[in-house]
Amino acid sequence: MARMAFDTRAIRERHPHHFGAPGRDQRLTIAAGAAAVILLVVAMAQLGFFGSKFFVGVGKLGVIAGLMPPPNPGGSGHVRLFL
Repeated sequence: MARMAFDTRAIRERHPHHFGAPGRDQRLTIAAGAAAVILLVVAMAQLGFFGSKFFVGVGKLGVIAGLMPPPNPGGSGHVRLFL
């Protein structure tokens, strides 16, 4: 496969706003997302989601996901259709 050459310096000069430090809006969005994830984890812990039954259930979910692909997909190229 041929490698494409990019002039990254020219791209940075044309689009400096994409390569600079995150702006105030982007930092606010990241902070709000992080706060939402923290709130979700704390709420799940308060409601008892992280007991031993939860982790056993996640393990069983992995077993079920492993049973979902067909037994003979017909080659590695065909497997990508199921993933």
